[in-house]
Amino acid sequence: MILIREALRIKPNLWKAYKPLSYFYELQGNFEAAEAIAKEFVKNAPEDFQSHFTLGFFYYNTRQPDLSIASFEHAAILRPNELYNLWNLVISCSAANQDEKRAFWAGDAIPRYERHLKMFPDDENKRVQYAFLLFDAGRVNEAREAAQQLENIKDGNSLINVAFLECSLLNHKVGLRTLVKAIEAGYRDFRILNEILNDEKEGIGSLKGTPEYEEVKQMVEKIEAELAAAANTEAAKENG
Repeated sequence: MILIREALRIKPNLWKAYKPLSYFYELQGNFEAAEAIAKEFVKNAPEDFQSHFTLGFFYYNTRQPDLSIASFEHAAILRPNELYNLWNLVISCSAANQDEKRAFWAGDAIPRYERHLKMFPDDENKRVQYAFLLFDAGRVNEAREAAQQLENIKDGNSLINVAFLECSLLNHKVGLRTLVKAIEAGYRDFRILNEILNDEKEGIGSLKGTPEYEEVKQMVEKIEAELAAAANTEAAKENG
């Protein structure tokens, strides 16, 4: 934060510094400042892809997908081949229940992902996203076939998306097993873990009451307790 402020003091029109500055404020929980900085970035650099992505990312992270869509769409117009922006745009449309836009942007993203995967076939993250995009575009059979090719995924962040995909394909038991793999691979975002646990439509909530479900629930509760204890210990160090 100090370095960013110093850079802006030396060069006040260094608008690219507004991206990390907004994110720092967001991490601190100062959402009003984070939003204001992101909006200022857009105002002063309206043709900069990163300005619109920064504002969209803020809205998505603060669970305002209806607002994030317009920013990600603007960013997509400026840079149509930025896959990470297209992915965030599609999942924002999904979170906002805007199914027509979700299908449209998923369809737009698919050939761009295909080109990427031809060059980088071992990109696990993009392979998982590609399978999900097929589902989002309504190409369910193709999505199912693509999901079957993801059995050897190792990354925890990718595995959590595979778990959501399997649940969306109504393979809830496979989704549960994949969720366990994600946890074993080190995935620790308990907010997302609780989301997939409790969602009966796009998660494993329909398996509540089964021994397998209760075992995974205990795993997530243990993770949440460990993270809370670590946060309390860190706070105590800072205060003492």
